[in-house]
Amino acid sequence: MCLSWKSEAGNIFTNILTFAIRPQVKPLSLYRYITYIPSGPVLNLHFMFKEKIYPYMLVGIQLSSLTYLLVSGPIFAHSWDGLLLETAGVFLGLWAIYIAGIHNVNVAPKPKPGGVLITHGPYRILRHPMYLAQVVAVIPLVNMHLTALRLIVLFLLAFTLLLKINYEEKGLIRQFGEEYKTYQKRSFRVLPFLY
Repeated sequence: MCLSWKSEAGNIFTNILTFAIRPQVKPLSLYRYITYIPSGPVLNLHFMFKEKIYPYMLVGIQLSSLTYLLVSGPIFAHSWDGLLLETAGVFLGLWAIYIAGIHNVNVAPKPKPGGVLITHGPYRILRHPMYLAQVVAVIPLVNMHLTALRLIVLFLLAFTLLLKINYEEKGLIRQFGEEYKTYQKRSFRVLPFLY
């Protein structure tokens, strides 16, 4: 009788654990990151990194790079051509934000749920004008006060923005499907007529 009681208690305990591990309702956002394999549930760290950590890591590198470039040298270009290029970058960035609408802009390279695909204004030619605007605005600043470290940070910024573009476009394809693929065919990522 004692053996039967232990096996019944074991079955009850197993059922409780099974329900706790594999709930019918998704009570936590962590549920998306659990992968079931034959030996049991495993936390899928790769998926969690790709969805939650990686995009914000890119934002952190981007903002750190921009901050360093603005703090370690002059904020305004001293030459007319540098000031014109810096102004063009700022104007392009503000124009892109205005056209997209603040409700449609996300710092992380993830499309907002319920976001709208913008294909007019600077987006008619470029899919990511805000990223180009950042680089165009800081190039004259780096050129004015050129050091090896500032040049490395500028290349790090450009590389990070390219990684953000690749990540963001995968999300845009998931969200907008064929509409975004058609838009990709008639526009450039960042540089008109080049890339």
